[in-house]
Amino acid sequence: MRTTSRRRLITSSSLLMLGGGARAAEPLVVTAFPAVDRMIRAALPQWQLRHPGAEVRVVSRAYPDHHTAMTTALSTSGHLPDLMALETSYLGGFALGGGLLDLSEPPFEAGRLANEFAPFAFALAHNRAGRVVALPADIGPGTLLYREDLLRRAGIPAESLTRS
Repeated sequence: MRTTSRRRLITSSSLLMLGGGARAAEPLVVTAFPAVDRMIRAALPQWQLRHPGAEVRVVSRAYPDHHTAMTTALSTSGHLPDLMALETSYLGGFALGGGLLDLSEPPFEAGRLANEFAPFAFALAHNRAGRVVALPADIGPGTLLYREDLLRRAGIPAESLTRS
């Protein structure tokens, strides 16, 4: 585990890992970017029911500014949040640096949560060494576009396209 001043670095894009390190005297600091910060704020009332008295401070920055700030925080080991949201496209670079916790280790044991996520999304949360370094917050929007006339001509019911 990498420790910096009073903060433990927990990297994840999900609120599922919140809880272990918060002390009543110190707010739990969560950093994110627009869209993810809204998900975090929406989840906070439910989370606070499970963790009464634990203060959470959400720091939101514009998408590129957030990732730049997290890169700087990791490289200098300063101003690290307790939890940070990372876009998948940035995760590889962060994971290579070795500053992310292995969330499969105690007390997190993220492997037990694998069935709660889409398999491809959970696979993206691993680094090259197989360590779980993040948890998915979402898998993005899904859209299926098709031409009804072509399906009809091929004798394929539209329902068969959305079974899984």
